[in-house]
Amino acid sequence: MSTSQQIIALSAYTFRIRIAQIILAILIAILNIVSSAILGGYGVLGYGIFTPIATCIIVTYWYLANYTRRQSYNRWAILVLDCFGVVWWLSLWSALANLAVALGVIDSIDNEFGVSNNTLHVLHALTAVTAVLGAAEFILFVVSLVSFSILLHRARQSEHQMGQQGPFPNTYHQPTLNVDPNQQMNGQSATKLQGLHSDGGVEVAP
Repeated sequence: MSTSQQIIALSAYTFRIRIAQIILAILIAILNIVSSAILGGYGVLGYGIFTPIATCIIVTYWYLANYTRRQSYNRWAILVLDCFGVVWWLSLWSALANLAVALGVIDSIDNEFGVSNNTLHVLHALTAVTAVLGAAEFILFVVSLVSFSILLHRARQSEHQMGQQGPFPNTYHQPTLNVDPNQQMNGQSATKLQGLHSDGGVEVAP
């Protein structure tokens, strides 16, 4: 198994964060659909429908890869998808906040001239709530991205240290000495002659 497919152990709170992400995404999608129906279609609200759907896909892949279909797990895919989630939600909640401010200004101008527009009130309230929920979703994605990045960095360090240590030898090889056979035989003969000479049984002529 390649390192990109080795599953990283998750923190205890990660599953709860993912559940909160998908719940907020569904709520934001519903609010944006209602706001889009009232306003008759708007670019920011359309983007506000796309981003929650993409979030549901990201969280679904994360769950399947970690729990049910682990053969599709890829740590780099999870990291990149979280990065996309952070960028998408940052741009979405800031755009929704700007839209809520613009609707609030229009609503206040109407109130100054004594014009009451209930539809504008509802749309302003929905957009403001959606912007707050989008900011919360952005924070959750930042937390999940930072926590997974830390776990990934630790896993990479551990794998690097294990790779530097390498396998330990299982057997010990005794070193051998290369001895010339002629020298070995001469040495054995000299030893035997010295032994006989010391016993007095044989005299060797010079």
